[in-house]
Amino acid sequence: METKVNPATRNGWRQKPRTKPSGLLYAAPEDALKAVQSDFHYWTQKLTEYSFSLSVALIGANWAVFGGAVNKGITSFWSKLSLSSVILSLALVLLGAFILGAWHGKIVDYAEENPDRWAEEYVDTLADRKNPWPYTKTMNIVMQALQIARTVLPVLGGIFFFIGLFA
Repeated sequence: METKVNPATRNGWRQKPRTKPSGLLYAAPEDALKAVQSDFHYWTQKLTEYSFSLSVALIGANWAVFGGAVNKGITSFWSKLSLSSVILSLALVLLGAFILGAWHGKIVDYAEENPDRWAEEYVDTLADRKNPWPYTKTMNIVMQALQIARTVLPVLGGIFFFIGLFA
């Protein structure tokens, strides 16, 4: 029985295709892994940044609520909505960064456990452009939701602030 040899595999290691198929985001599985690793570092860095931001926001909120003459401002319904939307945004992004950092780390571990399996998955997804590989559908949904939260909630906070300022 003749054993078929995959031309993309030499000496047990997957090689990059000689030419990148047109329209693909990743030319080789190694490129996809590098993207996941880059995103992993991004999200874990964001976790640190948003943690600090949330801390500062909570300090500011406590000062506004319990501090001197500013107390009068926090009794406004619009001020409460403004503060709540900004803190909710920071809390959601902080939680999302934590979750996405963990998920990206798991993908890196999964890819490094078995590079041949990772390469096979890459090849298997070439024909299916809607396949979110190397990510998951859930990861994409969470990333999109966080992008919306990062944008909409602070903008709403600013709108609520200005309404309260002129109400």
